[in-house]
Amino acid sequence: MATATAPPEARTLPSPPTDGITSLEYVPRSASGEGGRLLASISWDGAVRIHSTGGGDGGACLVLQRQMESGPLLGLAATISAAGSAVLYTGGLDGAVRRLDVGTGLAEVLGSHGGGDDGGGGREGGAASCVCAFDPPWEAGPA
Repeated sequence: MATATAPPEARTLPSPPTDGITSLEYVPRSASGEGGRLLASISWDGAVRIHSTGGGDGGACLVLQRQMESGPLLGLAATISAAGSAVLYTGGLDGAVRRLDVGTGLAEVLGSHGGGDDGGGGREGGAASCVCAFDPPWEAGPA
């Protein structure tokens, strides 16, 4: 018979989002040692937050907070770049996909779409809500 284990203790993270969280993901450990117990979150307030959750004292701290200039963020993926650094990819309500380098805090727009006409009021809309990342190196599969 299996022995029941106690659930992990809940932690309150400092500097939480001011609106609903849309995604959480642990940042993979990079070649330079970034990541590991870093938890990335995105939310409707348009910010990426990275908290350290690996403190031995049970505490947590805000490592990085970056406003992505996109409006609400809807999609999040984390991976290691070909250069070996931890990176996050976000998709926002503005229709853009952005890349955030965890080590430097620098963000860039990778691409966007303007959405389509709704057929009535000339209002355009669109969102990048599905973002995924693949681990390098890129390899071609069998033909």
